[in-house]
Amino acid sequence: MSALYAFVAAALFGCALYMVLSRNLVRLLLGLSLLTTAVNLVIFQAGRIRSAQPPLIPDGADRLGESADPLPQALVLTAIVIGFAL
Repeated sequence: MSALYAFVAAALFGCALYMVLSRNLVRLLLGLSLLTTAVNLVIFQAGRIRSAQPPLIPDGADRLGESADPLPQALVLTAIVIGFAL
């Protein structure tokens, strides 16, 4: 499944790069929007989309076990909110 996300992110990067390099202002803005979507997907994929357990440290343990990393999820959420604000 992660290979599928990698191919989708690569396709989004390619389409965004093609649109950003055009001289039309509307295509440039849409290309930048696609580029931010591709970057969000790559960051989200780096933090492992699926996980068997939530990112909580159990009692008696000193570190987090095998779970999703909450930092990339927070970064993507912040990027989406900033994108809507712009």
